[in-house]
Amino acid sequence: MRSTAKLLAAARLRAAGLEADEATASARWLCKAAERVGTEWRKVLAEGVERRVQREPVQYIVGSWPFHELPAELLLRAPVLIPRPETEELVELVRQRFEGRPGPKSILDIGSGTGAIVVSLLHLFPGARALAIDASAVAVELTAENARRCNVADRLEVTCCEVGHWAEKAQPAAFDLILSNPPYIPSAELTELQPEVRCFEDPRALDGGADGLDLVRQVLCCAGAVGKAGARVFLEVHHTHPAVFEASSEDDARFLGLTDGLTLVRTMSDMAGQPRFVELQVR
Repeated sequence: MRSTAKLLAAARLRAAGLEADEATASARWLCKAAERVGTEWRKVLAEGVERRVQREPVQYIVGSWPFHELPAELLLRAPVLIPRPETEELVELVRQRFEGRPGPKSILDIGSGTGAIVVSLLHLFPGARALAIDASAVAVELTAENARRCNVADRLEVTCCEVGHWAEKAQPAAFDLILSNPPYIPSAELTELQPEVRCFEDPRALDGGADGLDLVRQVLCCAGAVGKAGARVFLEVHHTHPAVFEASSEDDARFLGLTDGLTLVRTMSDMAGQPRFVELQVR
């Protein structure tokens, strides 16, 4: 009976315009979530399908989602940015950087959103403590909730603040690992995004300004101030940005102040082959 319900749900989603693979995957997740409620599963499934027909992201509908190696699924709540697979890759890159070496002791996550990055790193590095900052009160609350779910809340401080305002009062040279998945989409590209993103996720977590680098500049200015000498900085950025970092390094230019106090270590592509990640070191 439930396999039939899954097939009917997928058919409804395909009829509403979703691609076949996406419709099948969404139906599978919606059925899985509906089964948790017991006898009311048919009603919950029907409501979930209709929300998905309106192109609401399935992650918001089911309310939680697995991420990397966390012991519990991350709670998700609109309009906080939904963690992407690329962000799991960022966490894995950090793990690889410290493999066979002492792990970081003090971590800063700028723009924590759901807490996916910082909670994952505290799970991976049990000797670390961290600070997460985000300008969204909803995101800050969600980061704290997910830290409690994953049993790392005792090692995490969460603050609601714009990064620039926070950096003005922050203690210098306080962190040995700094990460950010900042808003990096150039403003002109926002109208081209899928409706799941454009209509449901917080535009403040997406819009990076004319070149997509407005918040990246602030993050790196902050990182240069609060990072210890030798601290590593990891960024997830727009696919056009790694080339900009590489060009500025080759030209020995400051790139509008972006690399002041920082040295480019490497850029990396994601699993799809798109340039996506930047690693720098505080001088």
